[in-house]
Amino acid sequence: MMMLVYIIPNIYLFFRIRKLFIVRENNAVYVLMYLGIASIYPLRRIIENNTINHYLEVISRYLLPFFLYLFLFTILFDVFLRFNTAFKLVSKSRLNNPQFMKYGLVILIFASMLVVIAGVINYNTLRVSEYYIEIPARSSTATDLKIAFIADFHINTNTPESFISQFVTKTNNISPDIVLFAGDILEGHYTDELKSKTTILKKLYAPYGVYGVLGNHDNYRRRDNDSFFDNTGIKLLLDNVIVVADKFYISKPLNYILVIKFVVQITVFWICICYQCYFTVYFFYMFTICNQYDRFIAIFGTMIQVQRLILPT
Repeated sequence: MMMLVYIIPNIYLFFRIRKLFIVRENNAVYVLMYLGIASIYPLRRIIENNTINHYLEVISRYLLPFFLYLFLFTILFDVFLRFNTAFKLVSKSRLNNPQFMKYGLVILIFASMLVVIAGVINYNTLRVSEYYIEIPARSSTATDLKIAFIADFHINTNTPESFISQFVTKTNNISPDIVLFAGDILEGHYTDELKSKTTILKKLYAPYGVYGVLGNHDNYRRRDNDSFFDNTGIKLLLDNVIVVADKFYISKPLNYILVIKFVVQITVFWICICYQCYFTVYFFYMFTICNQYDRFIAIFGTMIQVQRLILPT
């Protein structure tokens, strides 16, 4: 499935970039370069040499988001061309000028690279946001609860141990009562190379414990990763309810949020089909509007997770 998600947009990119930006004499060079770069991600699943596979894996981590944003920016350029057809912002002769189109391609590539670089910087920057939420106490003796809520850690072999140590130190300094991981904790297989990182992560401390739920990345290799959660001391919530210190319950976040998101996406898809909208319009929605919707899901999911700390009667 992941391979299809990678291949289909790349087919669009390959032919669209060639049609928009590549002059005939450079066509052979473009084909070789594009296919060579795009084949890195599939090759990492085929080549068994550990050293080569490691380097391909590292390159792929940056290549995937690069192609994603190049895809999005190319769609935006297509939208601009449609808009320009109606309002004539740029003359047709200028659009057909090879020099103008060359600069256009350079801008798309550099914009995609800048977004990826910004994402890497953002990923390696730890930020703490504080929220205060009041819920009915009911019969519980707990008067307040400090929750450290963490999402999308994506620990892998390339995650620096210093980054994990910094995270553990910063979290422990907050002195949370309970730590909740909201999925996508681990990226890839749990290997011997990760054992030192799990040792650091195990230093996380909260009086009521450290709990987590599985994300889509954790689910991919669930059986291999069970030992990771055991070694880090993260107790998984798998459609179960846990009573904590006879003061409150915790359970897996409600799944209907994801169902709502799925229904919205399918509805938009069928609207596009029924009204013969452009293929690119739907993908533009999927990769941009839905990303903003995910932010709402994350915030709402956090609130529901807290609301699910139902106090016992």
